[in-house]
Amino acid sequence: MKKLAQVQPSPSLNSNVRRYSRTTHGLSGSVEWQAWVRMRNRCNDPKNAKYKYYGGRGIKVCSRWNKSFMNFYEDMGKRPAWASSLDRKDSDGNYEPGNCRWANRIMQARNRRNTILIDGMSLKQWCKKNGRSYQYTHKVFREVNSK
Repeated sequence: MKKLAQVQPSPSLNSNVRRYSRTTHGLSGSVEWQAWVRMRNRCNDPKNAKYKYYGGRGIKVCSRWNKSFMNFYEDMGKRPAWASSLDRKDSDGNYEPGNCRWANRIMQARNRRNTILIDGMSLKQWCKKNGRSYQYTHKVFREVNSK
């Protein structure tokens, strides 16, 4: 009886088969998936460099999103081309459907904990609208509020 030769699949084929057999949504590595992973790491992993600003401050990921990337993706959708990252509308609030959006860098810069707001505008916007010097107004604002 003749022995049949075993055919070995190429390493790349084998690794692709393994990778796709573990993937259920096909979005691993996408910008949305990366945002979800980073969000969870910032809030859940005390070893993460940014944990002190998120999980360490009590910021949590809602259980629906913490359990499943697809839940996150269903609620947030595909990141628009103009957006750069995930943003919380209330920077002291949790990562949850009603508090998150895709935002560009300008939106994120205006939504920081240290942004000075006057009449619903950032200090820079207010100064521009009212013809004031931002540098001078910011300096005065800091002096008044440091006392």
